[in-house]
Amino acid sequence: MESQGLLHCNMKETLSIPREENDDFVINSTLRTGFKDVQKGVGSTHPIESSLKDYSANMLNIRMDMLRRTQGLYAPIQLQMEINTTAKGAQRLPCLPSSQLSKEIVLGDDIMLSHLDVFNDPFQSEIMGDPHIMTEHRAGLKLL
Repeated sequence: MESQGLLHCNMKETLSIPREENDDFVINSTLRTGFKDVQKGVGSTHPIESSLKDYSANMLNIRMDMLRRTQGLYAPIQLQMEINTTAKGAQRLPCLPSSQLSKEIVLGDDIMLSHLDVFNDPFQSEIMGDPHIMTEHRAGLKLL
């Protein structure tokens, strides 16, 4: 029994690999530390990447500013109220997905075809919950 304990202890000592953060030739133990983050090693990104990340928010800000300058302060406030109203959408059962068509119409996105329209079909979702449990959760009667 003691020999197994010593063997186990010796194996721990022999398997310990010294790691230095700056050394590129160090063996990475994936089982111990997980997968290596590739994005962390990337120094800089392209300027257009950050611009595209916030494209819809930037376009909405530009549109609101243009409305404020041409039609006054009331127009962007009214548009923002309409966006907030349509973002909530009609009260449906929580298990039924919403297409957010009214929000797209208010924002003017209904005339554009994007990758989200093609690849983000909520009716082909693999996740389907029990309607009774989801309704009780929305009403605050039961925790999931």
